[in-house]
Amino acid sequence: MGRGTTSPRRADDRAIALLVACRLVATLANTSCFTVGVLGTAVYDLGATVFEVSLLMLVVNLAIVAGNALGGLAVDALDPRRVLVAGLVGYTLTAVVFFAVPLSLTALTAVCGLYSAVFGAIVTVFTSLPPFVVSDAFLARANSLMATAENAAYIVGPALGGMVALACLVPMAFLAFFAFGAFDSLETVYYRDVLQVGVEWTGWLNAVMGLGATAGSLALLRVPEQRQTVGLAAGLVAVVGAGTVLYVATTSPLVAACGMAVLGFGWGLFEPLLNLVVQRDAPEGAVGRVMGVLQMGQRSSGVLPLLAAPFLAQAFGVQPVLVTAGVVALVAGLAFVAVARRVAPGR
Repeated sequence: MGRGTTSPRRADDRAIALLVACRLVATLANTSCFTVGVLGTAVYDLGATVFEVSLLMLVVNLAIVAGNALGGLAVDALDPRRVLVAGLVGYTLTAVVFFAVPLSLTALTAVCGLYSAVFGAIVTVFTSLPPFVVSDAFLARANSLMATAENAAYIVGPALGGMVALACLVPMAFLAFFAFGAFDSLETVYYRDVLQVGVEWTGWLNAVMGLGATAGSLALLRVPEQRQTVGLAAGLVAVVGAGTVLYVATTSPLVAACGMAVLGFGWGLFEPLLNLVVQRDAPEGAVGRVMGVLQMGQRSSGVLPLLAAPFLAQAFGVQPVLVTAGVVALVAGLAFVAVARRVAPGR
C-alpha cells in the first residue's frame, strides 16, 4: 500500500519539477533578452522614436494575442507536449533569423513579431499542460509553483540581460590570453622539437613579440575615438588567434617570428583598448569590480590550459595542441565580431 501511494506522488513531483523548470527557462529567455536586447537595440542602437517604439510594442502584443489563440488550437488538436517542443524550437529559430538578417528597425520589428507569436503559443501551452501530466490532487501545487517560477524570472531575467550586455568582455579577455597558458609549459619544447633551434631563440622570438606588443599599445593613440569599440576589441582577439596559428603552424623560425609580431601587435592593442572600453562604459562606482572580474578572467585563462596542456601534448603532440589553442582564439574572435555588431553596433 505504501508503494502504491508514494509512486504516483513521486511521478507528480517529477512532472511538476519539469513544468517549473521549463516555465522558468522559457520565461528567462524572454525577460532577459526583451528589455535589454530588443528595446535596448531599438532605442540605443537604432535611434527609435517614441512612435517607433510604440509600433514595435503594438506588433509584439498583437503577435502574442495571435500566438495565444493558435497555441490553444494546437493544444486541443495535438499532443501539448509536442506543441511545447515545437514552440521551444521556434525560440531558437527566431534567434537564428535575428542574427542572419541585416539589423534595422523594420527587421527587428518583424522578427519580434514572429518571436512574440511563438512566445504567446508557449504561454498557452504552459497554462494548458498541467492536467495532461499531473493528477487532479496536485494541480494547485503545479499552478502555484509554475506561476512562482514565472514571476521569479521577471526578477532575474532583466538583471541577467543587463549582465550579458557588458559580459562578452570577460570571455574575450579570457580567450585573448588563452594560448599563453598552453605556451607556458609547451613553448620551450616547441622550440627544441619542432623548430629545432637553440635556447637563444626563446629570447629572440619573445623579443619580437615584445616589439609587436609595444607597437600595438602605441597604435591605440592612432585609433579614432569612434573606432575604440567592443567590435574592434573582438577583432583583435581574432588577430591574436591568427598570429598564434602563424607562430606555431610551421617548422620555420622566420615564419614563427612573423607570427610572434602579429600576435604581439594584436595583444598590445587589445589590452589597453579593453581597459578603455570598460573605463568608459562601466557604471559609476563599479569600475574597480568590473576590472577585477576582467583580470580574473584573463589570468585564469593562463591557468586552465596549463593544467591540461602537458596531457594533451603527450597524447597529440606539442604542435597540434598549440595550433588548436590559436584556432580556438581565432574562431572565437570572429564569433565575437558578429555578436558585437549585433548587440553593440555603435560601440
